[in-house]
Amino acid sequence: MRKLLKWIMIAIVIIVVAGAALAAYVANRVEPENLKKELAAIVLEQTGRTLTISGDLSLKFFPWLGATIHDVSLSNADGFGPEPMFEAGKVVVEVQVMPLLSKQIQMGDVVLHDAAFRLMLDASGRSNLDDLLDAGGKKKEDGKKAQEAEDGVSYSFSAESLEVESLDIFVDNRQDGRSYSLKNASLQAAPVALATPMKCSMDFGFGMTDPQMNLKARLETVATVDPDNDSYLLRKITGVADITGEVLKGGQGTLRMDMDSIAIKTEPQVVNGKDMVIIADVSGELLEGGQGRLHMNMGSIAIKTEPQVINTKDMVLTATVMMDSLPGGELQADLKAADASLNLDKQGLKLPEFILTAYGATISGSAEAGNLFGKVNGTGTLKLAEFSPAATLKKMGGTLPEMQDPAALTSASGELELTYRDDSLNVEPFVLKLDGQNLAGKLTVDNLENPAILCRAELDSFDLDRYLPPRDKAKEAEKEAETPKPEGEAGQGDDELIPVETVRELNLDAMASADYLKLKGIQLADVKIHVQAKDGRVVVKPFSFKGYEGAITTAAIVDVAGDTPHSGVAVHVNGLNAGPLAKDFAGRDDIAGNVDLHLVADGLGNTVPAILETLGGTFKVDLQDGVFPGVDLAGLAQKTKSEKDKGGTIEADSKGKTKFGSITGSGVIDKGVVTNKDLSLMAPNLRAIGDGTVNLASQKLNYTVLAKLVASSKGQGGLSYNELTGIAIPVHLGGTLSDPSWYVDVTQYVKMLGGAVVGTVGDVLSGVGNILTLGGVGKQQEEQRKERRKALRVDDDPEPTIRELEARF
Repeated sequence: MRKLLKWIMIAIVIIVVAGAALAAYVANRVEPENLKKELAAIVLEQTGRTLTISGDLSLKFFPWLGATIHDVSLSNADGFGPEPMFEAGKVVVEVQVMPLLSKQIQMGDVVLHDAAFRLMLDASGRSNLDDLLDAGGKKKEDGKKAQEAEDGVSYSFSAESLEVESLDIFVDNRQDGRSYSLKNASLQAAPVALATPMKCSMDFGFGMTDPQMNLKARLETVATVDPDNDSYLLRKITGVADITGEVLKGGQGTLRMDMDSIAIKTEPQVVNGKDMVIIADVSGELLEGGQGRLHMNMGSIAIKTEPQVINTKDMVLTATVMMDSLPGGELQADLKAADASLNLDKQGLKLPEFILTAYGATISGSAEAGNLFGKVNGTGTLKLAEFSPAATLKKMGGTLPEMQDPAALTSASGELELTYRDDSLNVEPFVLKLDGQNLAGKLTVDNLENPAILCRAELDSFDLDRYLPPRDKAKEAEKEAETPKPEGEAGQGDDELIPVETVRELNLDAMASADYLKLKGIQLADVKIHVQAKDGRVVVKPFSFKGYEGAITTAAIVDVAGDTPHSGVAVHVNGLNAGPLAKDFAGRDDIAGNVDLHLVADGLGNTVPAILETLGGTFKVDLQDGVFPGVDLAGLAQKTKSEKDKGGTIEADSKGKTKFGSITGSGVIDKGVVTNKDLSLMAPNLRAIGDGTVNLASQKLNYTVLAKLVASSKGQGGLSYNELTGIAIPVHLGGTLSDPSWYVDVTQYVKMLGGAVVGTVGDVLSGVGNILTLGGVGKQQEEQRKERRKALRVDDDPEPTIRELEARF
């Protein structure tokens, strides 16, 4: 743009000099045709260019010395094509003779009509003005010496008016393949005098390529030109421009500008603007058929070219955009900057203080950036003022679902400090407050193209239940989700669980902790989670928390590096009180007991059916002093004894429950089938053992419990099933996980009374056994019993559970 302005100024100087030269020759060269030839000869000698005047040349002598020239052109430089560099349909220059004697240049009407400049730059960077500048170099130096010799001499300049009509300026830059054009420009200024305000108006069209754009504009101002003091002042500036083209994707825009003043000094090169208002209205495809307005107010703007620095003060930028794809269909944003500085030499931007407001939220802070045209680096401090996320969401056209806490999402604020350098973003610290709950931490992202993310976060407390639907509606939604859907509809478990490609690209190390966390009624303390992901492998180790008198530690691994995803989980529970947990989570008061659990399982595939069909693992469970819902084993045993003569089956009451001292067991999972062979239940007046299977893929249950009424009021710590005398009753568990059923096959029970042996999986075995087990065991048997119980105990340390999971990958 600086070259373009330079070329325009040079072109205007050429016109004025040519006019002055023409006036000087008039006194001695009266014949127009001879004058044309001599002027052409002088131009050819001095520049090597051809000056052609094909139209009329009329002269004026006294009191005005001037000429009117029609159809004049100046040839282009070699290598820039046959079209003339300059041509004009009409040029009028008039100078009063007598003031020249007093070194006053008083011109009449200066007119330029139907003119065209063609300014070109070739692929090597050479312009079609270079030869003229080189030819004038010596003349310029000689003129400088003559001026120095003429000490104290000065000239004044004025003109009745300046009129330019139908001026075209074409700029063809072959270095970058772009072209620019100023079309059908007109300029009126009157009166024209140095260091004196003159009223100017200008109409012009502007076009460019890459991207293609057309602009039609009008500009009005009062200009003061004072070259003696290197000062140029424009006041009361108003302008309007209509824009179309590819830059607006076929749409259209209108740009309006009002400005109190622009002051320009060439030594040093400084531009100062005051009280500027710019309004841009845009509509069309760029805004997807919508429309937008950009309104900018600026108290002042200062531009220096050495160094190239732009400073603004009290800038207010307001954007209003309406388009369907925007949240709420409309965006209104305000940006205020007390001071802003752009240093083009150092490629730096400074915003010491700014405020951005949109959708009812306000962000304030400061920012500084460098190397704007290369690998950008910068720092910033941002503060999010307290606002209502619920209100902001409403302004964005969204609606909040009903939540348990009506006051949820009504207060949020935050602040952070960020640094961006060498394609790495560091946010440290960041603080977010939501409804009185605090989250703090840091975030680092290396290599934004292939990001490696490091995150650390700490919560003092967080109640997630506040943001969940009311419990009654949540239960309705759960029931609806559990309702079987016809084949072919969603919900059959065939949806992919793991976004494989995303996980393969994930590079993450995230660690979070919370002093207190509440979710779906469950209250947890000392919550910790650590997630690492790299090379297609995600490891959660650990996810641990305390609560309900116990501790839970879990780990999970997802590996998608191979063709088939491989995932697994480890769960370690130590001393968990199941009663309060069941009460908080499900509102149930029919479950009790202290739980120790060891569970490790892994499977292949990326859908629920695939994983269940390949699931493998191990488990141990140890329940103490509790209540088992769904069946009253003692009551079912008593009912079987009293109703055995009726035959058939005796079903348990689903509302029954079994109080127990201890339940222990272990087993394996193979291809989705859970097998347990060592269940042991010890309860007052009841002992039971059991084994069987649970098919997780089909959800079918096939389990048998041999329940024995005994004469012992002790639960755990008492004698075992085999050590006490009693009548064993085979209680079967069938049906499915979602619809289980407990029952006794009376026929089997009668056969047992007759001496047959029933396996715990329900089969009647051959041979005669004794259903009465005598009490009393030897020392060796007692030691064996202790060892078996010890083997079933869950280790207090969760690390062995996690190591077992890791060994499967």
